Amino acid sequence: RLAYNYYMEGLENKSVEELQKSIDLNPEDFETRQQMAELMASQGEYSKAQHQLEFIIQKNPGNIKARYELAGILASQNKFDDALGAYQNLLTLDPKQADAYYNMGLLYTRDNQAVKAEQYFRKAIETDPTLEAPYTSLGLIYEWEKNETQAIATYQALVKVNPDSAQAYQALGEL
Repeated sequence: RLAYNYYMEGLENKSVEELQKSIDLNPEDFETRQQMAELMASQGEYSKAQHQLEFIIQKNPGNIKARYELAGILASQNKFDDALGAYQNLLTLDPKQADAYYNMGLLYTRDNQAVKAEQYFRKAIETDPTLEAPYTSLGLIYEWEKNETQAIATYQALVKVNPDSAQAYQALGEL
């Protein structure tokens, strides 16, 4: 709690100190290590965050949250293959993680692999049809490919999911 209070007051260094004290007292306190990883990542200390998450995963291989955050940290560092591998490992444990499919699509988009990105955005939508971001990303891919028909269909599908989506209406209006 003290670490949280320090964090809320903007005293991140004090927060780190308190989290480290807690970890020193109980090295297998995964929740505290998770908090430390999140704080380290927010400060751009990716290698420290990665270390905390890898410790959690080593001791608790089924920890989905730690695996998801590790993949995100690897992606933030532009470690394309490592991030993809981390998302694949996560999906092996829990194939219902639509956000992981979506993030893999983003990785492939950043790597200019539109076909693979499209596959993963579609898989994210299939896994969780209520997740809006994959529709938008998929629609953008279709726009880049000059495939207006598919882009329109994708944005129309998004409107069915969220009738209040200003982004979908704007894209449809532009198309």
